[in-house]
Amino acid sequence: MTTTLALVGLLVVAIGMAGLANALTMSVLERTREIGILRSIGAHARDIRRIFAAETLTLAAAGWLIGIPVGYLLDRFLVWMVKQVANVNLTLAFPPWNLALALVGTILLALLITLVPIRRAVRLRPGAALRYA
Repeated sequence: MTTTLALVGLLVVAIGMAGLANALTMSVLERTREIGILRSIGAHARDIRRIFAAETLTLAAAGWLIGIPVGYLLDRFLVWMVKQVANVNLTLAFPPWNLALALVGTILLALLITLVPIRRAVRLRPGAALRYA
């Protein structure tokens, strides 16, 4: 049962990370002209990287802040539901150290997933970005 739940959890994380990569890719595409303007007035590649990395960290932290309470409540509901339906007593397992592990994992995975869109944003040349329609 634990293995099945872990696999479902990994699937949910993978879908969430794909959504994050998609959101950041769309952000880069929509802000191509803005990147061109920033680069033409003297912004360095690291400045552009910092902008999109900050956006990634904000989205990942917001997802973590929303996901932890929702996961806890869902865990409590499922334990209650199993007790009511199957008359099986399960213990609620929500170790506090998992919170820190989830935060670190979320941040690292988010930064890893968004390396490609950030790299695309950094490699844009000012002239090409300004001509982008």
